[in-house]
Amino acid sequence: MVLRHQFNALLTMLKENKYQTQLTAWYQQLIFKLLVNAQKLNVTAAGIALQICDVFVQELNNVDKDASLEILVKILDPFLRALGKLTNGELKERITDNIFKPLLENNKTMKEESSDEEE
Repeated sequence: MVLRHQFNALLTMLKENKYQTQLTAWYQQLIFKLLVNAQKLNVTAAGIALQICDVFVQELNNVDKDASLEILVKILDPFLRALGKLTNGELKERITDNIFKPLLENNKTMKEESSDEEE
């Protein structure tokens, strides 16, 4: 719960400051380093990275459910870059399964109606 609260506070701070470039860059660097260094450090660091992956989508929805695509790109940047660097299969899987898959599934576009009536 403490980590969830802290991550919520981090996202809230970014939103309240209108995702200022300097703060967003700091956030991106912080999360990227945490994810990439988690595989090099101890089990505790990896556990924190895994927990962030578990709470990210829920806390983003709690803080800024209507974030623009531009904001989402900035917020997701460290996770996407980490996927390219990580060798830890568990962490890569957690990022994919708990962050990117839910976001993509929730934002599917509707299939076009078939034009059978035109024939």
